[in-house]
Amino acid sequence: MDIVITRTNLSEEWYPFDESLHVAIFHQSTEWKSMRNLKKIRDFYKVNSTFRGDELIGLINEMETIFPKLDKCQTELKKVIKLLQEDSVLIARFAGD
Repeated sequence: MDIVITRTNLSEEWYPFDESLHVAIFHQSTEWKSMRNLKKIRDFYKVNSTFRGDELIGLINEMETIFPKLDKCQTELKKVIKLLQEDSVLIARFAGD
């Protein structure tokens, strides 16, 4: 899966969202089931979800909520959260393989 970031200048950048991070989020924590934004990226291979505005803020908040509960991949999740929080991020799209 990749994260496609559209910036305020409308440029697009691609970042990897590693399968190991995905597994850590969705297989080690059952708490994600109650998180409506995180649920949208559950299917690693078929996902095609776009987040902007309040949905993007909600996704970041949900990632921050599960962060301390992860046994592995905290460093990777922290990088994703930091990326999504950048002021110039307008849209984040998660694209499956």
